[in-house]
Amino acid sequence: MKQRLYFPKDLALQKVVQCIGYVEMTESDKPDGWFGILPNASSNMTLSLDDTGAISYHDGSGPGLFYTCWNAPVALKKDRNLRFINVQLKPYGLYYLRGCPVHELQNTSMDLDLFFSKSESEELFDRVFEATTLLEKFRQVERFLARHVNIELFEERISSAVFLLKKENSTDLNSISDTICLSPRRFRELFSERVGLSPAFYKKIMRFHRACRQIQDGKISSLTDVAYANNYYDQSHFIKDFKFFGGITPSQFLKAKTKSADFYNYDMNDLVKFEART
Repeated sequence: MKQRLYFPKDLALQKVVQCIGYVEMTESDKPDGWFGILPNASSNMTLSLDDTGAISYHDGSGPGLFYTCWNAPVALKKDRNLRFINVQLKPYGLYYLRGCPVHELQNTSMDLDLFFSKSESEELFDRVFEATTLLEKFRQVERFLARHVNIELFEERISSAVFLLKKENSTDLNSISDTICLSPRRFRELFSERVGLSPAFYKKIMRFHRACRQIQDGKISSLTDVAYANNYYDQSHFIKDFKFFGGITPSQFLKAKTKSADFYNYDMNDLVKFEART
């Protein structure tokens, strides 16, 4: 799989978008089956560059899709012609773009037309397809999204909370609410509205995310060590959490993971079993 990353230059968009990526199937990729993609509590916008004009997830397909408040595993259909641009938003990025309560959209796949007008979506696709280089395609996506950022919605306290919750040894939630000068109740309300999850649930996903990265990197010698490095009570607790968020066990991920470190993919042949797990 060929991948390229682009980081926005627009200062306002940097508060909203984590990165913009390009993905293309290569001859070394098996053309059949699915990619399992592990969650990281983000929202993503995907634009197909395939000649057939569609990209297929396990619960929806189309030329342009938003997958919102991603906290469960996603299956992406493999295809020889698979090419797409994916915009990974920051945890609160969707709120800054559209101003909608994100907790109402958990794990929702929907057409781009439901977020932007049909004419705006068509304009975006026209500009992306007319661009002759990958860099210019990235820049067209950046310009389009920059026009929709609502800076009046920016809330530094929530971005600070996200930063603290991502830390490996993050403090307890009451300490974080004190740090950002919010009552515990107001902290939970704002965080849920703008990130889509409770602070406690987000913290659990970040722990799972760190464990995935450590397994992917192979820098920790055993899965037991990965579990204890991330403060899981025991191995069974680690496996239960991994199956809940990833749909597979840690050992299955270790065997099936792809070489990609950007999306924490794993190869999957049986979608029925995937849907049964999730």
